[in-house]
Amino acid sequence: MPSGRELWTVVGRTGDNLIFPHDDYCSCNGFYFSLMRKNMSICYHIRSLKIAKNKKKYSCIEISDYDYYTFFKLLNQSIQRQLEND
Repeated sequence: MPSGRELWTVVGRTGDNLIFPHDDYCSCNGFYFSLMRKNMSICYHIRSLKIAKNKKKYSCIEISDYDYYTFFKLLNQSIQRQLEND
């Protein structure tokens, strides 16, 4: 994106997770509970993303800043549905 924002989604069998790599943030439960325990370790989604980026083994879809809000809204709805089903 022209703004330089970078976010990734990890598509999994049970749902999608949102990753902000510059902040080492993931929306998965493992990341959340790690923070609550003050463990502060990164989850396997973030580790996997770093490996995939180093090996250049990922699919990339670039969106404009204009489409960012709509994309994020749809992604957030998907994550909300996933949390409701857990």
